Amino acid sequence: MSYSKMKLIFFQTYFLLLVNIIVASQSGDNVLRTQLIQGRIVAGQDATANQFPYQVFMKVQYDKHNGATCGGVLIGKNWVLTIAKCTQNVTNATLYLGSNERNSFPVVISVQENEIFPHPDYNPKYHNNDIGLIRIPPLTLNDTVNIIRLPYMGTTNTYADQYAYAVGWGDTNSANNPQVLQYAAFEVMTNARCAAIYGSLVVTAGTMCIRTTDGISPCYGDAGGPLVLEHENILIGLQSFQATGGDSCYAGYPSGLVRVSYYLDWIKNITGIVYYDYCTCKN
Repeated sequence: MSYSKMKLIFFQTYFLLLVNIIVASQSGDNVLRTQLIQGRIVAGQDATANQFPYQVFMKVQYDKHNGATCGGVLIGKNWVLTIAKCTQNVTNATLYLGSNERNSFPVVISVQENEIFPHPDYNPKYHNNDIGLIRIPPLTLNDTVNIIRLPYMGTTNTYADQYAYAVGWGDTNSANNPQVLQYAAFEVMTNARCAAIYGSLVVTAGTMCIRTTDGISPCYGDAGGPLVLEHENILIGLQSFQATGGDSCYAGYPSGLVRVSYYLDWIKNITGIVYYDYCTCKN
């Protein structure tokens, strides 16, 4: 075996190990999960008022002593899309909407576990089916609180080589949580290139990845936050996983996301929300 091939196998194995470390085990270690999904966009820009009116800030509780903060996305008047890490085994959650500043949300909603729907086939070991929904009371839409469009049903667009914004409450130095919503533009990778790093058990048809360069990256759990096409108001991904260890958020490793288009049928079956290329429909 050549040295270059041995080196490639080593790095694939190493990064797969890192990916597996950053989620709770299937036995349900809520303390570990809480530590790992707390996140930030490293070296992002401050969002302006009403720039991302669909962004949701969430505080979730797994039990009396363990909770976490997550991101979510308003996809309908009474539906928030997020990831399974932020919905599985959650007993209650508080959702905050309508501001780009952490401490001035005009809309605050509390929900209980009967309104929280993680994907039934979520696999935390490999991040498969890492998607969830939260039902909320119907909201009045306006400039500060509004929905984002999903991809068209049946789309075959992989979005590879296109640019999109990742959004979350991040920081410029990966140390402190700022008070202003953060965003940054990233290029979408092909799944083949991402699978060469993280492995095909992690990078599946329901996954997408973005390149992170120049020290700019989602980090550990801006979890559930949106990836939105740069020039269209379309949700294409949800932030799901990172490599971890040391300064990995600065090191240029790809960031893994849920590919929203893969789950359009599941979303439609629960919410009734669907978009076609000739109309917009909601049952």
